[in-house]
Amino acid sequence: MKAALLAGLLAVPIGALAQDARPPLAVFGAPLGGTIAQVEQMALSRGYRRQASAAYCRDGEICVRHANIEELPGTDFVNDIWGGRKLPDRTEGFNFRFVAPPNEARAWSIGSDQEFGDWYHPSSAAPLLTDVLAELQARFGMPAAQFGGGGAKLAAGGGQDQSRQLWWLWDDQGRPLHWSDQMRATCYEALGSTAVSPGYMFGGITNAVVNPKPFLLARQGNCAVAARAIYGQTRGLVYSLSIRIVDFRAGHDALFRTNQLLQDKRGQANQQRSTRNRPDF
Repeated sequence: MKAALLAGLLAVPIGALAQDARPPLAVFGAPLGGTIAQVEQMALSRGYRRQASAAYCRDGEICVRHANIEELPGTDFVNDIWGGRKLPDRTEGFNFRFVAPPNEARAWSIGSDQEFGDWYHPSSAAPLLTDVLAELQARFGMPAAQFGGGGAKLAAGGGQDQSRQLWWLWDDQGRPLHWSDQMRATCYEALGSTAVSPGYMFGGITNAVVNPKPFLLARQGNCAVAARAIYGQTRGLVYSLSIRIVDFRAGHDALFRTNQLLQDKRGQANQQRSTRNRPDF
C-alpha cells in the first residue's frame, strides 16, 4: 500500500511554490523555508544558548536533533531544531523541522507555543486578545475558518470564546482558499499529522520525510501551505498562543527527491549485503 501511494503521489516533482501571492510566514521572525543558520540566529537573538550536551537539552538551549534514514549511509540530516524556556512572566517553545537529503536543509514545518500564566492568573506579559487577533490578520490575512474548543466551526469575527482555532490555507499559486467540508478530511488532517511539537524541554522526533500520506491528503484538498493559530483567553487577555505552519508543497517536492535517493542507497546496501552475507546452512 505504501509503495503504491509513493508511486502515485511522487511520480513527478511539482516545482517551487509561488511566493508572491501569499504573505511571508515565520515563527519568532525565522521564516518557513528558513535555513539552519537562520533558525539558530533567531534563537540566539532571543537569548537562547547553544546546546551544551548532545545527550539532552536544557531550558533555554538551542537543541539540534540529528537523524538517519534506515541507517543508510549518506542520509544523515538535521531532523529539527527546537528549544524552550521559562521566564518570570511566560513560557515559550519553538520547533523547526527540516527536509531530508539530498535536499538543502530547509524548514518545511514550523511552530511556536507561548503561555502567559494560566486561565485563572494571566501574567503581566499576557497580550490583549484584540491585539493578537489584529496581528494575526495583519500577518496571515482573513482566516479561512475558525473553530471552537470542541471543534465546532464558528462564524467569522467576534473571537470572544475561551479558546479558538483559526486556519489559513493557500493553494499552489499562493492564493488563499475558502473552507469547505472537504478541507476537514484533507488539509485539516494533513496539518495535524505534520505539525511540530514545540514546548519547554520537548521536541518531538517524528518527521514525515518518508511518509507520503499527509502530502496526499494535502494535495486532495489543494492546500499547498497551511497555518493554524490556537489561543486561550480570559477577560480579554490571551494566556496561551500556539502557531503551526506547514509547507506541503516544499515537503512533497523534497520527499520526491529523498525517495529517489533512498532507492539508490537501498540498492547499494542490498548489493553489499548480498556479497557479504552469503547463505550458510
